[in-house]
Amino acid sequence: MALALCDPRAWFTLLLGNPSLWALALALAGLAWGWPSVLCVLKLPLAPLALLGAHDRRRWLLALAVVGAASVPFWALWTDYAATLANAHSERGIGYVLGDWPVALLVLAGAASGRASREGMPKFVSPVRASA
Repeated sequence: MALALCDPRAWFTLLLGNPSLWALALALAGLAWGWPSVLCVLKLPLAPLALLGAHDRRRWLLALAVVGAASVPFWALWTDYAATLANAHSERGIGYVLGDWPVALLVLAGAASGRASREGMPKFVSPVRASA
């Protein structure tokens, strides 16, 4: 995870608290609880991270239905958002949109490796007192 901080864009994300930071936090929460990762769909370039929480399928689908139902009244705004993204031009080109992925992948790799190492550890067995 410390490797992610070598990227200057990661410092920019951390200091300014842009939406990518929230999407990444929701993706990490999705690894633990499942349903929070659904909210990653609100940050379109990081929307595929929403699938990280699909391991708890029932809760994830319920959360997806709730987010979908909550988005229906704002349909006109979503179409405006899509038009804005289509018309946006940056000197960085596609790197502007995909620029958050390297940091996201490094942080998620660190979280996944920590999770894998915890799952491989033997379970702690608490001592049971023998009744006299």
